[in-house]
Amino acid sequence: MKDERDTLPFVLKTIAAEGESRLRGLDQLADIIEIAYALFQDSVLIDEIGDPFVRLLEQKSVYENFNRTLIETIIAECRFYAKVDFNGAFITVESKGVENSLKDLEVIWLVVEGIRKDSTKKDADIITVPREVKIRMLAQLSAILQYFLATSISLIARVRVRQLEEKLKQTSEEKKREFLLRYKTELLKKDHGIKKVHEALIKVIDLELDLIRNLNQIVPPLVSAQIEDVEVNSALPVSADKDFLYELSIFHFPFKAIIEKDKHLLTALKEQFAHLKSKPKLHWYFNQFISDQEWEENCTRTQGLSKTDSKEIIAANFIPTSDTERRAEEIIREFDGMIAKNAVDPKYFGRFLRDTLMVKILSSIDEKISELKQYVFHDANIDNYKPYAKASAKAILSELNKLELPVLKQSILQKLLSLSIETDLGLAIQFFGEHKNDHGEITKRFKILKVLADEYFAEAMEDLNRVAIMQGSHWFLKSQCSTGLKGNWM
Repeated sequence: MKDERDTLPFVLKTIAAEGESRLRGLDQLADIIEIAYALFQDSVLIDEIGDPFVRLLEQKSVYENFNRTLIETIIAECRFYAKVDFNGAFITVESKGVENSLKDLEVIWLVVEGIRKDSTKKDADIITVPREVKIRMLAQLSAILQYFLATSISLIARVRVRQLEEKLKQTSEEKKREFLLRYKTELLKKDHGIKKVHEALIKVIDLELDLIRNLNQIVPPLVSAQIEDVEVNSALPVSADKDFLYELSIFHFPFKAIIEKDKHLLTALKEQFAHLKSKPKLHWYFNQFISDQEWEENCTRTQGLSKTDSKEIIAANFIPTSDTERRAEEIIREFDGMIAKNAVDPKYFGRFLRDTLMVKILSSIDEKISELKQYVFHDANIDNYKPYAKASAKAILSELNKLELPVLKQSILQKLLSLSIETDLGLAIQFFGEHKNDHGEITKRFKILKVLADEYFAEAMEDLNRVAIMQGSHWFLKSQCSTGLKGNWM
């Protein structure tokens, strides 16, 4: 990887180290978007798939916010507004999310460059990258691009709003209303530019006009919002059903897709969830002041209040950039204070899927599967594979045996019997990057290791099917299986 790293774009060489933070300006965001944009259209990734933007045309709502014209417009505006300063200071963003996304972008860049360099070799030495891996890389690039586009839009909006604030300071009191109305009219008439930036400006203008109209005086724009005093009557915690649906919508865990497709598995998970001890839960308190829709519309992942999904709120250090985020910061600070004083009202208690036994077991299984896949990268001596395969398979099956859900066991065993490292995007940097010269050898090693491990997985599947036949086909539809199955796979 040395040659590829030597030619890394400069901005990818500035990724913050663990625990370090960096200030990023619009000029750097423009560089980042250009790199991701180029990779998203790189022939190395799309040669078998075709133009990814053409494929998006069928998804109108997605294409409207993710197309070449918009991306190129944002790059141009980043370059333009990067030159704007306020008394020598520039608007910047500082976020772990930015640095983490940059690391992901670096990995993809290195892999693509490695594949490109490898393609110049003789046919016999060329590494074939599975189509599925390319599709996953494109999906990840799409997410990275959209993340940095949202970050840039947020930063451009902050610059434009700050410019508006500065202009208002220079405008006489009697002319401010006229100025704001004219400014708003010009924005509404424009059919080019970044729509979300215009919307942010119009929102600020409307706020100013409301203040003028209602208070008959001008106050500084974007005054820090104060959380209104709300009379809160003690109540029972939110229902387990509502809490479960919320958690399911925002929390990712291994093998989630299997569970979501089977109502019996969902019911079993829901039962475990319902029996959890409730704890203070920020979402239900936060939701009293800021709705899910309002949060989704006003927040981007660029700020310290980041979202693993559109509705999940995670507190972190950040510089609030909007009225909504200022309110959010106050809400979170107040909730933390209530927790410290053990004074959280029971109505703001909830449960967490990560605390259920099923999710804990599934996470443990997933970790052990990852360890099995990684082994071939670290040990080239196949003489060690038989004892390792046995130990690893038994460790996985030991965890699997803790699940009292036959359908789930069967589905996971099927996945185990079809394990692959070539289509695992998490291993792409190793498989197509650091170890690309050992591609054939590593593939061979994994096949050997998998055959040895499959012996135990296949035996477990046979035992599972045998019990199913003995107890009747309806056995698979029960939420719990016979405890007699435990211990039979060792």
